Amino acid sequence: MHWLDQYRSHVHDWHACEDDANNTQCFYRRLGVVETTFDHDGTDLEGRADINCMLTTEIRSSLDRPQFRDRVKLAWACMRQYHVLMSATAVYGTSLPLKAGDAENGERYFLLRCRSPKQALQDANNTLTWVEDHYRHVDPSELYRHVMNTARTVDITKACAEMFVLPLQASSDGKHHLRFLNVAAHQITDGYSSYTTHLYFVSLLNRSEAELKAMLQTLVKSENVWSRLPPAQESIYPPIPGSRAQQRWFWAISRIFRHKRRRPPPAFANPLRRSQPLAEAQAMEPKFDRLFDYTRKPPLNTFVESAVVPTAATRRIQRLCRSVGVSIGAGCFTLCALAMMELQEELYPSNEQPHFIGSFPLNPRPFLAKDAPTLPSIMLAFSDGLHLPFLPSDLSLEGRFRLLARQANRQLRIYQKGTRASQNQPLGLHHPTQLLPSNYIALVERVESKLPPHRRKGLNPQGDYPATTGAGATCGVSSIGARSQFIKGAQYDLDDDSKDLAVDFRDLGPSVRARDGECLVGSAGDDDGLFFSVSYDANALDERLVRRWRELMETMFEPDTRSSRL
Repeated sequence: MHWLDQYRSHVHDWHACEDDANNTQCFYRRLGVVETTFDHDGTDLEGRADINCMLTTEIRSSLDRPQFRDRVKLAWACMRQYHVLMSATAVYGTSLPLKAGDAENGERYFLLRCRSPKQALQDANNTLTWVEDHYRHVDPSELYRHVMNTARTVDITKACAEMFVLPLQASSDGKHHLRFLNVAAHQITDGYSSYTTHLYFVSLLNRSEAELKAMLQTLVKSENVWSRLPPAQESIYPPIPGSRAQQRWFWAISRIFRHKRRRPPPAFANPLRRSQPLAEAQAMEPKFDRLFDYTRKPPLNTFVESAVVPTAATRRIQRLCRSVGVSIGAGCFTLCALAMMELQEELYPSNEQPHFIGSFPLNPRPFLAKDAPTLPSIMLAFSDGLHLPFLPSDLSLEGRFRLLARQANRQLRIYQKGTRASQNQPLGLHHPTQLLPSNYIALVERVESKLPPHRRKGLNPQGDYPATTGAGATCGVSSIGARSQFIKGAQYDLDDDSKDLAVDFRDLGPSVRARDGECLVGSAGDDDGLFFSVSYDANALDERLVRRWRELMETMFEPDTRSSRL
């Protein structure tokens, strides 16, 4: 295979075949380049990069216990059939049905078997765990910590997603809080898409039994399944214009841009790092051994810390953002940078500090082909990041914020506008038309370097002109923007007596198992506050310092509060 064969080609097309052994129709396709990177993470590194989402809802139910469980199972079955990759498996070509004649044994594939409604319900039941059957009471945050730090939870040879239902907790007026813990392989979803996916699940829980059964009957039909099969994202990248010779020149120039690029400025290392990284993950006490496998450890521990900026401080930050005409996303990025700078200044004082560089996950949606469908999972990689100069804390806090927020906003805009930003921009590595091609090359290189030797293909896109890379970022920062576009309380009336089950959305906490050295800060905002959640490699970062970072994030812009008190 040539390294260009997976760019906007038919390599990842879906195919249909019959499984004579089970008399079942099946659909299969080769994993894309991005999907392969996450498949390697999860399969070879004990669930690394898997996404864990804690969905919090409030419910009112008049159903008895068996009826309630059947309703949740039915909604979960519809969810898995609608988002078809949740019910798919990821296998080698050797595990495909014999009639999949074009499959290659050493390649990885999605395999989806069409099911009857009865089979779909049984499959849903097999991937649905009622925690109360094993533990009457659990601390949700403690359960979350354990699911991130034990053996991989999902078995992708059986299904790419699994759901845990936590015990009900009384709230008020006969209502209860109900939490769901969804664990999914990263190749089928991403952090941004997880919000819309779980909102859809809440909508399913609000449907009647009859509606859900009718929906399931329709969803499992093979022609409907085929219509929802998502392509690999590389298949919908925009075409390279021009003749074949012009396309060759385009790719040659893209590689030279990567080779001759200006090296990014050095960044200061994450100040939350340990003085000496831990050699291996710490074993968790087997507190939930009826749910999770404690006999194997992941390569490293992943811990999660959350910060909530109070309303008064949020109002102040919003006012500052409006005063300089920047987005709240740029404001969240700036707040994170200021907190890291103050900790760097305190813990590693120096008269000459390097830049803060915050990498962020590139959103390819604005750069895709115009006719591209909506995908359940789409991502590229972390960018080289936004470069912000180090500003010492003896300068005005608001002055520092305004200056850095302007710079952050200016650098972010090119990635938000997509190809519309290319009109007045000189051609180069960061030109919008180069974003997807250059990252495609980088991902081909990454797959080739990370896969086990027996699965490598000997691809070397750069040839004799290796890419110039930076020294690494201080941390990673991402933002979904306003939470109100996803989290809308009172969307469903819990006091509607015409319904035997009413469920309303309250919160969602998505996190990923970290890679080596990662510190991934997710952010969102609304009128009530700014919300941050960091998932990080606890072997490399000090949990005590992460808690200090959280306190600094929450108090820096509080009235009459000086961050130096830390």
